[in-house]
Amino acid sequence: MNAVTRSHALHLLFAAAALSPPTAAQEAVRLLDGLGDPERGAAAAQALLELREQAVPALQGLIEEWQVRQPRDLERMRAALQVVDLLGETAASLKSPLVEAITGQNTNDDKLLVSILTTIGSLTPYGDKVEFHNLFHFSMVASDKEKGATFTAIYRYRERDEAKVTDLESARRCLQDDKIFAREVAAEFLGRLGTAEDAAALRDRLLARDQRPKGWDQVKHNGFVVPVEDRFSLFGGLALVRLAPEDSVSIIGHAMVARHHPYPARRRQALLALTRFGPEVEVAVPELIAVATGGEPKLAAEALKVLGMAGKSVGRHLRAIDALEQHEDQLVARLAGSLAARLRAMGCEAPPATAAADEASRKLAAMREAVAAIDGRPREAAPVRAAEQLIAADPDTAWPLLMERLQREMQNTPDALIRCMAELGSRRPEAERLELRSVLVMTGDRWSTPFCSSHSGGRGMTDTSRDAYGVLTVGAPEHLDDVAALLTDDNAAVRLAAARLCARRAAEVGAAGAPLRDALWRAVSGDHPAKSQFDQGGGSRTTLPLDLGDEIRAAAAAALRETEQPQERHGELVRRALLHGADGEVAAAVLKFGAAADRADLERAAKNISRKEVAAAAKQVLEQRGDK
Repeated sequence: MNAVTRSHALHLLFAAAALSPPTAAQEAVRLLDGLGDPERGAAAAQALLELREQAVPALQGLIEEWQVRQPRDLERMRAALQVVDLLGETAASLKSPLVEAITGQNTNDDKLLVSILTTIGSLTPYGDKVEFHNLFHFSMVASDKEKGATFTAIYRYRERDEAKVTDLESARRCLQDDKIFAREVAAEFLGRLGTAEDAAALRDRLLARDQRPKGWDQVKHNGFVVPVEDRFSLFGGLALVRLAPEDSVSIIGHAMVARHHPYPARRRQALLALTRFGPEVEVAVPELIAVATGGEPKLAAEALKVLGMAGKSVGRHLRAIDALEQHEDQLVARLAGSLAARLRAMGCEAPPATAAADEASRKLAAMREAVAAIDGRPREAAPVRAAEQLIAADPDTAWPLLMERLQREMQNTPDALIRCMAELGSRRPEAERLELRSVLVMTGDRWSTPFCSSHSGGRGMTDTSRDAYGVLTVGAPEHLDDVAALLTDDNAAVRLAAARLCARRAAEVGAAGAPLRDALWRAVSGDHPAKSQFDQGGGSRTTLPLDLGDEIRAAAAAALRETEQPQERHGELVRRALLHGADGEVAAAVLKFGAAADRADLERAAKNISRKEVAAAAKQVLEQRGDK
């Protein structure tokens, strides 16, 4: 059936529904007309959801017609997709029409495409199998604004498709495994066929509000974790209410529905259901507070009524309840005032603002200013120097703020900030060091999940990021002997960072074991990789050409300045040290080994007015040798 024929058939169905006493199917068609309407939409959607399988044919007609030319069409389609999404397995037959719609690319509205992908995920693992590449294609064409939502929807689809829930035992294992998105499927299955024990298991998991599921951190943007949440709170709540609606085990289920269901009428039903449980609703206080402060007056009023049954446990939220006394809705304000008075009569008090909290807030604000001050100005500038000192004095407060800024600015991040983060990061736990390291390798715009990734744009890795990668790999070892192996690492940036660390801690090199001194000499006299691999995280690597041989040799030579070396090496050590490195370190190497150095090398160094400390050391050695 072509689009014109489908459209005509749907219009005839609307007309027929208007001329005869409605059957359930005709009522569903009539309700479609109200979807997305500001006044009628919510009631129409709720009514369609209550029709369940009898609403499916009408929804299928709308999807197959697929008219989204006008804003009203777009709102109707979004609302229809939400109904299908909530119907889940009941609407499994609509998966193929949705896949056809999305692969046909009959709309360029990215948000609508995300809604379709999400709905296909909710119809999975039910209905026809969908080829993964048909969905992954949309991660490549989605706009930058919706790329994250697209990847999350695809991740959800794949995890639900792989859930392998076929019976009660597999559903129980899946719930216990607690894997993001897959546990939604387990909840749906248990809600249909579960037992009292399954109801208790759902309750326990819903009450573990702060426990993140496995896989919450597997969507990444430019190496940064983009935390994702599934809809287990809603689906688990619906399943629990379905299993034991009258039992107190379902209190948290009703509360989750009241907080997370998209339809106000259904949320209100859940709040009314909670009134039968009396003081036992105490377990749902966090959800009830969220509803009360959520901005919908009718729901807030019902939530406050239920909170009134929860007793003193509500007292810890007294400050939020006090704030509701200023609500623009008079009923909400009155109920909040009454509840606050009762709580105070029970002996509850709103926690006062503490000096410690004020100090923490002040410190955080000052640290934000310090992080913002690291910019393109010279490091010697007073504001930059002061900012770096503050950051170094409180790295635990600074670190998340630095990462936040890097995530926000990415390739526009100033080199000074990257250097600061590398220095600070070298002393952070290994997991944090490696996270920053992989981020610094990223160029362009990269999204990834365990199943797929996309990469667009970008430029070459900067020298500053390359150096930071080496610093973060080497870290801050307590004993320099541990650095010996890194001087022969396959990555030249890592070799350079290891040699520079040894140069800064030259006194320790003199006291270290022979393996480190030997490794440093080989770094002075040997060859170094022309290409190096950089770990981008998640098993991904990139190979870049690097020409760092002279810098590695110079740093290694400077690192040996506190050691005794055979005289035949002295000339080579001075020649290599003069090529690069901090002036103080190079000058010390010249003074240590210059007596046996090549006269021409020393004369060139003595004339280099841009390196005054090195020039002075070369002149001193020449004078001591009697050379003119």
